Amino acid sequence: LPKQPMQYLTGEFNEEVVNILDSYQLDLDIHYSQITPQRVSLLHQKDILVNCWTVDDKNEALKLQKDGVDFITSNILE
Repeated sequence: LPKQPMQYLTGEFNEEVVNILDSYQLDLDIHYSQITPQRVSLLHQKDILVNCWTVDDKNEALKLQKDGVDFITSNILE
């Protein structure tokens, strides 16, 4: 399934992760604490979607939404 979207799951952001995403045409699934607007922008410039986990705080989710993440994984947003 060459067109099936896949996400690379990791807990930290670094240059090696970006290279893996780029090389294998993967999107990113990363712990929300690693998200910055600059990182989202860099990934979006490379056509990489950003999912972050596990966001259970509404205010944090709103911040991430403002930062431009594409998906948010949550147990429950309160």
